[in-house]
Order: sequence, then C-alpha cells, then structure tokens
Amino acid sequence: MKAKAIVIIIFFIAGFYGCRNKSSNNKQAENQNFLVTESLKNRIIREGKNISQSTVSVFQKHLKQAINAGGIDSAINYCHSKAMFLTDSLSGVYSVKIKRMAKKNRNPFNFLDKQGEKVYNEYQKELASAQPLKPKILINEKGNPVYYAPIRLGKDVCLKCHGTPKKEITEKRMILLKKYYPEDKAVNFKKGDLRGVWAITFDKASLEKKN
Repeated sequence: MKAKAIVIIIFFIAGFYGCRNKSSNNKQAENQNFLVTESLKNRIIREGKNISQSTVSVFQKHLKQAINAGGIDSAINYCHSKAMFLTDSLSGVYSVKIKRMAKKNRNPFNFLDKQGEKVYNEYQKELASAQPLKPKILINEKGNPVYYAPIRLGKDVCLKCHGTPKKEITEKRMILLKKYYPEDKAVNFKKGDLRGVWAITFDKASLEKKN
C-alpha cells in the first residue's frame, strides 16, 4: 500500500507540472499569435519613427546646451546623469517603453536582449551588403509589438566620445569615460557605423483598443 501511495503521489506531481508547462506554452503561443495587420504595422512604424525622432531631437537639444556650457566633457556628464531619465520620461509621455540597445554599449542598462541581438545582427548584415536599413516589427515574449530601427553614427562630433581612443578621443576624456562607465565598450566607431538599435515597445492591449 505504501508503494502504491508513492506511485500515486509521483503521478499527481507529474500531472501538476505537466499542466503548468502546458499552460505556460499555451500562454506563450497566445502572445506570439498577436496579429499585426498591415495597417497596424504601418501605424506602429509611423508612431515609432515619430517617437525615436522626437527623442533624438530632445536629446540633441540638451547635448548642444551642455557642449555650449562646458564642452564635450560637460556633454559626457549630461549623458551619464540625464540620458536614462530622458528616455524614461518620454516613455511616459508616449505610453511606450523606449530603449536604446547596443552590442558595444556604454551604459550597462543598454545591453542587447536576445531579440534585440537578432535584429542588430540582421542590420549589420544589411549594412555590409549595402541594403537599406528599414524598421522592423517583432513580437516580444509578452506578446507586445516592438518597433526596431537602426541607430547610425552620423556626426563627426559623435567621434569625440565614440571614435578611436588617443585619436578622436583624448586621453583625458577616456579617463572621464572610464570613471562614469568602467565597463564601456562604445569606442572605435567610424562615421556611418551601426551604433545600436531603437527598441520601442508598444502595449498590445492599448493597440487593440484603438484598432
């Protein structure tokens, strides 16, 4: 009887975890099956472009003010203390999650997740073969659509913080960057390089209500 009871308990536990796994898999499948119609895709692309361009515009405005006030070193201080706050603030304004991600990230929070890395690698291949880098819409593990777009290094002034150490980046500036970002990888870029990607996550429920 004792052996029989143990067998029953084992079957009960196996069944319990089997149901949990099945439920989890069903939930994941449900998330991945969120239908992005062509009209919704176009809308996400329009809104994603607007949000990323607005974020760049605000960011560049503050960077310019910092540079005018105290040079490039002042801009580095601004990036360190305010950049994350800016994206978080604008995320609230637009009711999305705005993130800049990079393989060679400077801010430790701007690392590539699994999906972001896939997109980044695709952009690198497209760039290498001279293909146009267009926005991409993917569904994340929570079932929310994410707008991805490339971030290119487009201005000479960017090289003063992201270029070649001891060439575009002075030794003194490298010391300052290492002070703020001990694990900094965002150097040795050239103009036109892929700096990273925008990842703007839209809320599925909000999109379905508006649809």
